[in-house]
Amino acid sequence: MFKLRPLVPLLLLALALPLAADELPAAERKQRERVAALWLKLGKRALKAKLREQALSCLAEARRAVGPKATPVQAYAQACRQISGEPRGSAQASFAKQEDKTKGKAAKLYERLGEAKGVPPARRGVYVWEALRLAPTPERWQALAPALQAAWQAGAREAVGEAAREALALDPPAEVREALAQLELLGGVGKVVLRQAKGHPMRYYLALPDDYAPGAKTPWPVLVTVDGAGSGFQGTAKAFANLVRKRKLPCVVVAPCGFANTNAIQGKMKEKYLRWYDEATIAKAEQDRHAFDLAGLEAVLEELRADFGAAAQVCITGFSGGGNLTYQMVFKRPERLLAAAPACANFSRPGWAAGERSPEACALPIHVITGGRDPHREWTHGKQGSPGIEPQTDAAMAALKRAGLTRVKRTLIPELAHSPARKQVLDFFEPYLRGEKERGAPWP
Repeated sequence: MFKLRPLVPLLLLALALPLAADELPAAERKQRERVAALWLKLGKRALKAKLREQALSCLAEARRAVGPKATPVQAYAQACRQISGEPRGSAQASFAKQEDKTKGKAAKLYERLGEAKGVPPARRGVYVWEALRLAPTPERWQALAPALQAAWQAGAREAVGEAAREALALDPPAEVREALAQLELLGGVGKVVLRQAKGHPMRYYLALPDDYAPGAKTPWPVLVTVDGAGSGFQGTAKAFANLVRKRKLPCVVVAPCGFANTNAIQGKMKEKYLRWYDEATIAKAEQDRHAFDLAGLEAVLEELRADFGAAAQVCITGFSGGGNLTYQMVFKRPERLLAAAPACANFSRPGWAAGERSPEACALPIHVITGGRDPHREWTHGKQGSPGIEPQTDAAMAALKRAGLTRVKRTLIPELAHSPARKQVLDFFEPYLRGEKERGAPWP
């Protein structure tokens, strides 16, 4: 018969905690050992009753408390692998009652850790979350967000993001949901994450810089990148985020999941869009792609200002079909832009040039980039009668002049194919994103 060995001092593998396992203070280590002991004791009951699933659940909780290398946990894991036979009929109901009691006791132990003096904020927040996860109460929900915020500020970013994500899955009270949603995102600082704008169906990929922190004294610069017909929104966000990181630019990268950039949404493209939108939203957006994209991007930019301290004016670039939203912003919302750089971009709406614009709006610096080796340079897909990038850019230049947007530079890069020209775009944007060059500075 398998017997649990007495608990001995353990080398802890602190799950998602920023301190090495063997560096935990003795009092903190012993408290976590008590948590593991509770689950191992309950697990022994599950083993006797041949409740394999419940026994494995107890193993997971013990590992969560003290790590998989602890001697009692390893011995218990071995016993779980050897369990066989059918459980007794009444065992499950009895186990469920004992499990509830164990959760309550373990939650109190974690709660004491979260309140204990000497426990640093980076781990304190995780302990508060562990207590709530096991036994949610209104008081624990109220304590969670402040504790996680302190843990995030102390450097436990990934652990905080994971805790916030798991907490959101538990359907938290409305008054703490927004704070947890922001903490989930903060846990992904330096990564590309998918979000939905408030008050609009627009989905977008967002990458906050590695050194992002809420409440900064100066607004965070923003680079909006709009992909072309392939709708590789996540890819373009990652590509620009990587370049921004290499140049150590303090810049937020945003890639809206638009519609005007692509062709018919059917077949494989329809499958791709169903990752971001449901059938009803796709059908509604198809009624007026340009209107959906413009309203959606405005909602995204307002959300970034309100929730993440982003700058009011942003840099925008659009590749190929992404030129549609880029040019729409240039003509219709130039006051929202710090600089614009269409790259091998489509343009098909000369009517956007109509209307009055303020001198400030017309001061927008614009760098239009095309490629000498673009296969769509003269004719799209080589089909005569379907003007390519250069004729479309000619039309865009004429429309910009009519609209009073005259601070425009056009560059043909001989060796460039049909490309987003990220390096050249970022070369143009960099002084604006760093705050070294103002919007009204001489250009070109």
